[in-house]
Amino acid sequence: GLALQDHRSPTRDLATTPLEAGRAYRSLGDSDSALRQFAVAADLAGMVGSRDLWEQALTTLREMDVMAAQQLMLKPYLPGRAVEELAGGDRAPRLAEATMMFVDMRGATALSGHLSPLELAKVVDAFLGPVTRILFRWQGTVDKFIGDCVVAVFGLGSESDTAGAAEAVEAGLEIIEYMEATRQIRRRAGASVLEASIGVNTGEVAAGCFGPLLRRDYTVLGYHVNLAQRLQGVAGTLPEALGTRMVLSGTTLARLEHPPEVEPVDLHGMALKGIDTGQLEAWLVQPAALR
Repeated sequence: GLALQDHRSPTRDLATTPLEAGRAYRSLGDSDSALRQFAVAADLAGMVGSRDLWEQALTTLREMDVMAAQQLMLKPYLPGRAVEELAGGDRAPRLAEATMMFVDMRGATALSGHLSPLELAKVVDAFLGPVTRILFRWQGTVDKFIGDCVVAVFGLGSESDTAGAAEAVEAGLEIIEYMEATRQIRRRAGASVLEASIGVNTGEVAAGCFGPLLRRDYTVLGYHVNLAQRLQGVAGTLPEALGTRMVLSGTTLARLEHPPEVEPVDLHGMALKGIDTGQLEAWLVQPAALR
C-alpha cells in the first residue's frame, strides 16, 4: 500500500495513486473505471515529470484501449476538435480552411558534418523547444516534426475569416525575433548560431485521422500544405545575410488585416515540385516588420 512507499515524493504520489486505482479496477473487471484512472495517471505523471509512471499508464491503456491511449498521447499537440474525432473514432476527413507553417532549422546538414549525433540532437532540441512554445502561444498546433522541421497548423476549426493567417504570421515574427535576439548570445558562448526558414500558406485542406488503427495520425493534407512546404524551401534559398526569414503566399497576405512590410519574391526560374508558379505570389517579410 501507499503507507509502505515513504520514499516517493508527494508529487509523484499524485500519479501513483490513480495508477494503482486503475490496476485495482482492472482486476475487478471494471474496465470503464480502470480506463478513467489510467488516463488521469498519465496526465498527472506528465505534469510532474514522472516518465516511468507515464509510460506504465499508457502501456496499460494501450493494452485495454488503443484509441484511448493514442488520444491521450496526441492531446498536447492537437486542437480540441481533433481530440474529439479521435475519441469518437471518426476517420472521415473533412475540408477546412487553415494556415500551414513549416519552420526548418537552417544549416543542420553542415552541422552534422562536425558534430556527433548526440551533439547535433542537443542543437536541434535548442531550436525545436523555443519554436514550439512560440507556436503554442499563438494558438498553433504541431502537426508533426520532420527531423529539425516543425509543421504547424493555425485556425483549424476556427470561425475567423483569417483562417489562422494572422496568428501564424505573428508566431513567425516572434520566431524571427527570438532567433535574432539569441544570435549574438550563442556566438559569444561558442555555440552554433541558429537560424530558420519559414513558409506560410493559407487555403483549404483535408483534416482528419489517416492511417491504420494502430498507427493512426491526425493530420492535414492537400495542395496548400505542399505549397507551404515549398515556400519554406524558397525561404531557405534566400541570402544568408537575411538571417531567419519568412515567406508568405499571396493568399495568406490577403487574409491579414494589418499585414507586415513585405517585398515580392521572384519565383521566375524556380522549380517547385508539384506547384505551378505561373500565377503564384510569394512575399518575403522584411526585417522592418519586426516589432
